[in-house]
Amino acid sequence: MRRQPPAKGLAGVDMTDDAARRRIGTRLASPPLLTDEDEAALQAAIAADPDAAELTDAQLARMRPARKVLPPALYAALTRRRPPDAAD
Repeated sequence: MRRQPPAKGLAGVDMTDDAARRRIGTRLASPPLLTDEDEAALQAAIAADPDAAELTDAQLARMRPARKVLPPALYAALTRRRPPDAAD
């Protein structure tokens, strides 16, 4: 039987490690704060990605709510609440 790779939590911690799970708890933990170096590297990567352009004020002004532009049946299907166990 193949072994699954360790499951990583939000903080990038191996969640199969019992000690790490006890430190973080079983609930979602807040991700660790970025260091200034990490933040600078992240911002540089975002700036270098042509697909990650920020929206302009004109683009934001043209946006309309989904409920006003989608067909009612599609909007209802996309916003329907499902039981938590059915979300998987």
